[in-house]
Amino acid sequence: MTQLKRPIQAKDKYQVDEVDKKVLRGYQQDASLSYKELSEIIGLPSSTIFDRVKRLRKAGIIKAIVPILDPEMLGLHTTAWITAKVEKGADCCETADRIAKIPGVLEVHEIVGLYDIFIKVKVCDNIDLHNISELISKTPGVQEAHSMVALRTVKEDVRLNI
Repeated sequence: MTQLKRPIQAKDKYQVDEVDKKVLRGYQQDASLSYKELSEIIGLPSSTIFDRVKRLRKAGIIKAIVPILDPEMLGLHTTAWITAKVEKGADCCETADRIAKIPGVLEVHEIVGLYDIFIKVKVCDNIDLHNISELISKTPGVQEAHSMVALRTVKEDVRLNI
């Protein structure tokens, strides 16, 4: 079996070092902390934290700073995944792009296997799930769609392990 190799990094691509990783780990835990508070936790000067965050944002590594909301507290009690098959001859990328624009859709992944697209949603209840599933099923390019509902969420975290 041939082992896959990672593509060679572009020379102008930002290289994340250990200091960046410390900053990113601290920032992921609580991005609302001031640079001074973060510097005390991480053990680096606040000017270093400020400079690194600025560079990481400019490089696109930090895409945005958003709060992590509690879906349950907002009435979104149902987490579900919807798998979709794309019609023969339809463009999978265009179909996935259309699905991504549907309100309530959190994630859209083009995949390999029995299905072509994997979609994550959070909705209030089964009626909302039915409605969003219908929208996805009627999206041009979708041949069929199937839903899977989480009975209990044990872990859900958007923070990366860096």
